[in-house]
Formats: sequence, C-alpha cells, structure tokens
Amino acid sequence: MKKKIFISVVVFLLGLIGFSVFSYFHSFELKGKKTVEVALGKTYQEEGVQANLFFLPLRSLVRRTGTVDTEKVGTYEITYHLPFQTLKRTVIVKDKNAPVITLHGENPLTFSYGQPYVEEGFEALDDVDQDVTDRVKVTSHIDEKTPGTYEVVYEVTDTAQNQTSVTRTVTIVDDQAPTLELEGNDTIYISVGATYTEPGYHASDNYDGDVTSRVVVDSKVDIQTAGTYSIHYSVEDSFGNRAEKSRTVVVRKSDITYIRGILLVNKTHSLPSNYAPGENQEARNALTELQQAAAKQGYSLPLLSGYRSYSYQKTLYQNYVNRDGEEKANTYSAKPGQSEHQTGLAFDVGDLNSSFGRTPAGIWLKENAHLYGFIIRYPQGKESITGYAYEPWHVRYLGVSVATEVYQQGVTLEEYLGVA
Repeated sequence: MKKKIFISVVVFLLGLIGFSVFSYFHSFELKGKKTVEVALGKTYQEEGVQANLFFLPLRSLVRRTGTVDTEKVGTYEITYHLPFQTLKRTVIVKDKNAPVITLHGENPLTFSYGQPYVEEGFEALDDVDQDVTDRVKVTSHIDEKTPGTYEVVYEVTDTAQNQTSVTRTVTIVDDQAPTLELEGNDTIYISVGATYTEPGYHASDNYDGDVTSRVVVDSKVDIQTAGTYSIHYSVEDSFGNRAEKSRTVVVRKSDITYIRGILLVNKTHSLPSNYAPGENQEARNALTELQQAAAKQGYSLPLLSGYRSYSYQKTLYQNYVNRDGEEKANTYSAKPGQSEHQTGLAFDVGDLNSSFGRTPAGIWLKENAHLYGFIIRYPQGKESITGYAYEPWHVRYLGVSVATEVYQQGVTLEEYLGVA
C-alpha cells in the first residue's frame, strides 16, 4: 500500500514539474489580429497560431475548431487547442459592398428646351438587401425654363450603411430656330422709279420671345433699273439658332412714270387702264389729320372726291365734254388715265369753287397743307405748266418732307421734278 502511494506521489510530482516546465518554457499565441473583419463573399485567410517549447515547434499538437461562412453576414469564433491552454479568434463577416445603381436611358442625357424632363428610371440592387430601388433618393435641380447643364443625383444606403451615389448629367439645349414670317407677298412687283415700301416682318423665338428687332435685312433693290432682286431676311436667337427668308422684288418697266420715287400723272404722263391701287391709306390718314387740325381752327374741309378708277374718270370726263365741249373740258377735267385721282393720292376738299382759295378755310389749307404732306396741285398762275385751271381744293399727297420743299420753293410738282 505504501509503495502504491509512493508511486502516485512521484507521478504527481513529475506531472506537476512537467506542467510547470511546459507552462513556463513554451509559447502559444495567435498570428495576426484577435478580431478579424472579412468582407462578405471574400475568402477568409486563416493565419493560425505560433506554438513552441523552447525551440521545438508544437504546431502539430494544436487542434482548431470553428468555421467561417463568408457568404453569410455574422460573427464567428475559431478556437485553437493546446494541452492545458486554448486561444480564440473572432471573425466578423461584414457587408462592405455598397449597392449598385443602374440608370435606365442615356447618361449624359440631352433634350430640347420647351420639352418636359422625363425621368427614364433606375434600378438599385444590393448583395444582401437585394432590390433596394425603393430606397433610392433622387435629387434634381433641373430648371426646365433655362437651357444649361444640370445634374440628377441618385443615392441609396443599404442596411449595413454602405452608400452609393450615381449622377446623371442632363443638358437642356435650345436647338429650335426662331420663327420668321414675312408680311405681304413673297414676290412684289413695282415699276421702275417707284418707291419700294417694305411690307414688314415678324420674328419670335421659343426662348427669347419677340426678336423682330434682331432681324437683319439685306436688300439690293435698284428701283431705277428693271430686273429681279432678292431681299434677304435673317434672325438669330441667343443660342445661335438662325432663321432665314427671302422676298423677290421684280422691278419692271411700265407706262407709269416715277421720278425720284414720286408718281407723276399729268397730260403727258398717264396711267394704264388696269392701274387700280385704290385709296392710299397713308394719304387718307394724313388727310384726316389735316381735317382735324383745320377743325380746331374753326375751318371745315369736307372730303368731296377721292380715289377714282379709270372707268369712272372716263364717264366723268365724257359728261363734261358733252356739256362744255372737249376744248373747255380739257381745261378743268382730266382724260381717263391722266387724272391724279386714279393714283389714290389726290383729294378734293372744302368747296369746288375757285373762290374757295380766298376764303379763310382755303387760305389756311394753302398755308398748312404741306405740314401734313400735301400740296395744292394746281396753283393759281401755273395753268400753263400744270395744264389745268386753278383748283384751290385739289390736294396731292407727297409726304411731309417733299411737300414742304415744294411749298417753300413755291413751284408746281412738274417744276420740282424738272419736267416743266
């Protein structure tokens, strides 16, 4: 019995000594970090442990337990066992991958000014949360009323707080040319010497609005030379979009006489039977102003006769011939084609009597007609030049500038034009 006890004591002491020696003279430690983070889906690299007794490796004695599933987010524990000692390593598999946003449609995107911006859509997928499209925040500062370049920002955050952002560049361009419209006819016919009056034009732009003032007109019409000419109109908006149009002007010879742009009608310069312009609106407006001015001074200048057609003048003249004979009728009435009334620029006002020129109204008309663009066409003492008797009631519209020159020079229209 004593022998067994002795042996047990010896074994115990030897074990204790061995344990003490092993514990004191060996090393057992983790390689790498105690806590390791691994991205989801990535491979976990095991770094192992270091185990030695003096200089003898003990790695073969180490037993490892625990597994790591890198395809699943979680916290895992690896345990390293050595007799009388264990070590542990914590492995955290984290979702470090941000969601992926895919934009539908074009990027960059360009659309025309005036058209509404339409979001073409997007999709957001996450390797853990799956479809996170409904979490996408869209921030847009597009001003559809102003051409320019803008950004639309798409942002999304997954459960693990991984965030991703994608930007779509949106450019609004004004690629629409202004609208240029010509008033009047595209082709205009005028006679040699006649004054060309621009019928007008209008230009508008989808962004700039009314751009009529920007229209550039290039005209090389020569009213003194028969031929076909082109007038070119062009307009450009703020973004360089350009619109152009042309008008054709045909200057042709005719029986109508223009001298320095003034239509001359008398006994030697007549109008064709088909010349029928009607009443000239500019002249009629000027006459109205003249009548109103006279009325303010207490004078009445009613319109007695205005535009007359060729056929009407023919009937009128024949009536005078039938009444007074051709020779006398020629002193006060024009043959058809020779009447200024056919131009639409002449008017009879006041009173059809030669004594009208001595009345206050007649005197006022003589002294003020030029201020409104008119002359007394057949003045007293000029019968041999005009071919007609004195008519203080007959006024002819020339425009203020020319009428004033004729009045100040005290001449007839024939004298002013140098054909007397």
